[in-house]
Amino acid sequence: MTASNRNRLPAFNVPAAASILLQGTRRPGIASPAQAPSSPWLDVKAAGAYVGFCEKTIRRACATGGLRHVRRGRRIRTQRAWLDEWMLAHNE
Repeated sequence: MTASNRNRLPAFNVPAAASILLQGTRRPGIASPAQAPSSPWLDVKAAGAYVGFCEKTIRRACATGGLRHVRRGRRIRTQRAWLDEWMLAHNE
């Protein structure tokens, strides 16, 4: 082993080191995703993942009135119970 190899610093995992450095940098009053209370409301992406369909199918079901939802501006929210009802109604 040469002298230059002995003085070399060990490699470290950059993402792990970054997460250690960034701990405690969250603004006060903002809950981290792990601490956020579970909400019954799902956005289009989460609703699609829940039932196994793409976002376009969820949006189309909301637009045609087949899927119960709440719209606030361009944002669409639905609940798991409403998705379950919609899936059972279209099971046949």
